[in-house]
Amino acid sequence: MPAPRTLTPAATPTATPIPEICLVVEQTWVRNRPTEDTIGLELLAAGARVGVIGEVQSEEGVWYLLAGYVEPAYIQAGKVQCPAP
Repeated sequence: MPAPRTLTPAATPTATPIPEICLVVEQTWVRNRPTEDTIGLELLAAGARVGVIGEVQSEEGVWYLLAGYVEPAYIQAGKVQCPAP
């Protein structure tokens, strides 16, 4: 009879941050890096809600890291109100 197998995870699980829901206050682009001179992933209208999971300081100011995108996505902090009313 073969010995029982022990399964080990392929990777160590990491905790998923709980997003803070914020309100977009003016139309703006979600960017692939925290700078204006990058690829726009999505144009968001004022009134849209986004999930913020982090904050990054760049030469252009503070940017929020957003939840729900396959690749990293950022929005300028001044374009959103956190938390959403």
